[in-house]
Amino acid sequence: MPLTLAELRQALVALPAEERQLLLTGLRGYERQEQKNRRDEALCKLASKIPTKTETCRAKALAIAARLSLYAAGPWRFEQGGPEPSDDVHALLHTVLTYGDGTAPKYETIRKILDGRR
Repeated sequence: MPLTLAELRQALVALPAEERQLLLTGLRGYERQEQKNRRDEALCKLASKIPTKTETCRAKALAIAARLSLYAAGPWRFEQGGPEPSDDVHALLHTVLTYGDGTAPKYETIRKILDGRR
């Protein structure tokens, strides 16, 4: 049976400080991994939306990195913290930057994600 928020708070307070800290650290790590997973999913979707001359991971990663850089320097400054844009590509760029705390992943990271190595 799931705990209510009040019961969860009570259980956390009852834990020794060291165990409570370990639990909270684990939860933050889990949350960060979920953010990375959402970012990676958006990058993979971007790969199918951004046209390139060749369909290689290298070409796709370079194109995505360039678009992210342009978006971060321009529209992102005005759209961050707000709702996702209605355009598919801009919405995905917005998602990547949102889950990256405003920082675009580097080309190497994008390539690893598209290659399935991350």
